[in-house]
Amino acid sequence: VKKLLEMELNKATPAIIEKITLEECTFGSDTPKIKGIKTKVVEPTCRMESGKQKKIIIDAIFSIDAPDFEFKMGVDISLLPKMTAALQKIGIHASVRITALFSDKVPFPGIKSVCVTMTERPDLTFNVEL
Repeated sequence: VKKLLEMELNKATPAIIEKITLEECTFGSDTPKIKGIKTKVVEPTCRMESGKQKKIIIDAIFSIDAPDFEFKMGVDISLLPKMTAALQKIGIHASVRITALFSDKVPFPGIKSVCVTMTERPDLTFNVEL
């Protein structure tokens, strides 16, 4: 996972950055909180295929406050010594909608598709240390 993440980070860097290495990643000990859950079951209006289908829509409020979260990277910049950058103390509060389409034409557990969207702009807080 580390090598894959480093490869993706290095693809997205500007030309001035020579290389990014992942040094440490700690998600912390706090668990996410989910509240205000509302569910609705609907029959899909479009019947493109035969078979029984149901769509379940789940609206919820997702939040996490992780003061011990840390994502630390080594950054090599042209003509400068190697720097360390860290993303720390992350907090997220978001209204989320999860839409799952179930079909009897799909093997167990019958989930044909899942879509996760934010219904409002999320609140995101974090610290950056260089």
